[in-house]
Amino acid sequence: MANIRDGDGASIQQLRLGAGFAESERDEILGRLRKLDRRLKRFDADAVDLELSIKGRDSNEQQVVLEARLPKIDRIVVTSREPALRDAIADVRDDLWRRIDTAVEKMTIERHRA
Repeated sequence: MANIRDGDGASIQQLRLGAGFAESERDEILGRLRKLDRRLKRFDADAVDLELSIKGRDSNEQQVVLEARLPKIDRIVVTSREPALRDAIADVRDDLWRRIDTAVEKMTIERHRA
């Protein structure tokens, strides 16, 4: 896979908590998302923006949204409607993992064609 990073690698620590989350939840959320560090570290930390938000918390309409802006990759937005917050966070984590892999593979293929 392509090594995109130039400086220090990105980390889930950079995550901004958006609407619906309290700063007091940060440590637990980061713990659930920690697996993403293996995918994020390939990107320069200064070029990565991550935000997690939730709409309709604790309702039937709950939706967790994880947005990632990564260098040389279109903005990635993943969502989950899992009713349990723990499951929803795991769902967006795993979806973002897959989407990053797919984007990096696509960039690698395109670079080899050039």
